[in-house]
Amino acid sequence: MGTSVRGFWIDQECIDQDNEAEKQRAVQSIELESEFCIKSTDFRSKATKLCMEYRKDPELQHMCERILDRASKYNVQLLELDNEGKRTIRQSMSPIIFSNVGKRGMRDESDRLAVIANCLGYFVRLDSQRLEREAYSLSISMLALFLLNGEILMNGPDNSQSAIRSNIFNNLRSQSLRTFQTPDIDQKLTFIKSCRFAEVELLEQGVITSGHLWRLGRIVEDLGRTRPPQRGHDYQLSWYQRMRLGQLARHLGPGECGSRYGYIASAIDEYLDQDERWGDKDVTFSKFYKDLTAEEVVKAMMDDPRSPRLRLGALISQGDRTGTDPYSGIFIREAGHRWEKDETMSG
Repeated sequence: MGTSVRGFWIDQECIDQDNEAEKQRAVQSIELESEFCIKSTDFRSKATKLCMEYRKDPELQHMCERILDRASKYNVQLLELDNEGKRTIRQSMSPIIFSNVGKRGMRDESDRLAVIANCLGYFVRLDSQRLEREAYSLSISMLALFLLNGEILMNGPDNSQSAIRSNIFNNLRSQSLRTFQTPDIDQKLTFIKSCRFAEVELLEQGVITSGHLWRLGRIVEDLGRTRPPQRGHDYQLSWYQRMRLGQLARHLGPGECGSRYGYIASAIDEYLDQDERWGDKDVTFSKFYKDLTAEEVVKAMMDDPRSPRLRLGALISQGDRTGTDPYSGIFIREAGHRWEKDETMSG
């Protein structure tokens, strides 16, 4: 009769045993009448849920934490409820990966930098051998690696100063941006992974990056006063989504609000024309992303009209000293919050 084995097994690795000889004996002692197959991703998801629940028990906390450090499913571990009570992910998995790699046993401590960079697909790499040879702090090197690859820290006045006194892993967990608003897709962590600063430089004053600055303008309300277009057909977007976007374009058009709003109204109409002509072509990334954005705009339009969530924005250009550039973007306020410095735009 085989020896009883206690522990979780993932990809033939026993999480709770460190002795290689014992693991081999355990594998040989297990007898199954027939082959039993479980998808690794499904098993890790269920194991993550189980450990997150059972770690509340003080007697099981240490074991559950060890399993989560070694084999957790991040898109399960990072789930939380948003202001509408829906399950979502609002933070990057990067701090957890930094922490998990930091707990692994390694011959050369500086190798952790390369392992972390590989796990997260970082483009900017550090010369770990040189850093070790010149006795640079590993913690500071990890922070530099984090920032140089565009990861975002929260550095507002409301953040606790105690984070400065914590170790690098706790610091990244507490200071990393955790207010991402991801679209309604399954690959939320992949989406957040793409939300990194580009072309980062570190200076004494802070982080320099390239991008766009927006000036928030008018809040869009009283959409109900603008008659929507007639019901049409489903294309890549549903007929309802197309109708509501058409209503928004009419509301923002020159006939309703003035010439400054005409650019974005025309852009919406052009997008709807593109959607109608798309046909059976494969959906490109650009079209997919536009459709996701359109879906979020329509959802925001469906909310309580007494608390409007849409606001127009204009790119800040070097030549625009008066703030009169045409509106070219629509921003969506998070549910449950209010806009600051309201500039209400109605029909």
